Amino acid sequence: MTDCFSWHAQQLRDLNENNWNSTKYLVMKCHAHHHHCGGISDRLQTLPFIVLSARRSRRLIFIWWTRPCGLEEYLVPSEGG
Repeated sequence: MTDCFSWHAQQLRDLNENNWNSTKYLVMKCHAHHHHCGGISDRLQTLPFIVLSARRSRRLIFIWWTRPCGLEEYLVPSEGG
């Protein structure tokens, strides 16, 4: 897991407006018009599988929730990400 998070952090640091299109992404999303997202626990319990899938496919993970509110309302990243 540590290697995966280190790789992810390095990729984010290297990401810019010139190379973003050559990067692959894995996006978890849930918005107001999605009625199949479930609760916070339902969504977070799949996170270990999402991390594994992203590592195997060498993709950056992004979580984009607006329902019921953004993920940052629940979880705050540690200093330095």
